Amino acid sequence: MTSNENRRTFIVDLALEGTRLDKALTRLLPTLSRSCIQKIIRKKHVSIDGVCIDSVAVVVSRGVRIDIKIPLIDNHVIAAENIPLNIVFEDEHLMVVDKPASMVVYPTPTHGSSTLVNALLFRFDQGLKGVGHSQRPGIVHRLDKDTSGLMIVAKTTPAYDGLIALFKRHAIDRTYSAYIWGRPNPLSGCIRAPIGRNKRHRQKMTVVTHGEKTGKDAITHYTTKQLFKNVAAHVECTLETGRTHQIRVHMTTYHHGIIGDKIYGRLPKHCRSTLKDQNLYRRCQKVLQTFNRHALHAKILGFVHPITKKALYFESRLPQDMQKLDFFLKNL
Repeated sequence: MTSNENRRTFIVDLALEGTRLDKALTRLLPTLSRSCIQKIIRKKHVSIDGVCIDSVAVVVSRGVRIDIKIPLIDNHVIAAENIPLNIVFEDEHLMVVDKPASMVVYPTPTHGSSTLVNALLFRFDQGLKGVGHSQRPGIVHRLDKDTSGLMIVAKTTPAYDGLIALFKRHAIDRTYSAYIWGRPNPLSGCIRAPIGRNKRHRQKMTVVTHGEKTGKDAITHYTTKQLFKNVAAHVECTLETGRTHQIRVHMTTYHHGIIGDKIYGRLPKHCRSTLKDQNLYRRCQKVLQTFNRHALHAKILGFVHPITKKALYFESRLPQDMQKLDFFLKNL
């Protein structure tokens, strides 16, 4: 075994017999997404009974042995990259950055470069070594790749520990701007629905029933800021908890998926009918073809500085692509 890979071996049991290779490995390795598994297979890092496999669609049989080599991301091999950062606040303890859409927060087996951590390592050289997790130094929370907006980065261990404690106590104010399909009813409210990993699609999250042990409490408060002909709405969402994909999952569960969300936010049937009745469907489809991410932006971040105890508040303007989307919806 080399230092930058992890080898795993599995014997296929009855429950996985007849399953596609990528789906079987996704169930066997729940910490990896299906897309990540597929890339590993295509790079010929998987074998069945000693035979190298590069097709994700191979069906596995009961009793066969699957060997997989999983690339590891070690902190000392993460490259420092000169990537510009939009820093809105910085002192000796922490910084607040305005992350653009399309930037991954920290390296993964499928995104090993051009991440926020790569940029931080360049800016601080070895200054973040030992601050938090070795694979994501300084990172105390994350935004999805295609979510833009405000994030906190710890520069010292005391700041890291203090920020983690604030997140655990839900003592950080986080408000997001989102553009969703449909008209929320009621226009303002609170969504309380536990979230867990989707059992069929491991890269997705889902609302689970209270009887299932896999779900974690998740609470989202929302307020409608503007309606667009009952076809779409601009809402602001405030997180009381911080689960993976929380806003995206909560909104789509109540049939108001976020515009542009390729995983959760498909255009609901009732909105599609309304658009066709008003001859707007083609115009919307054309706009969505050029809007290449989900319309979610971390707008407000407020917290008490864990070291200085000073109250801090930051607000980020909508990025240009979401401003264009807002203009289009206002002129439907």
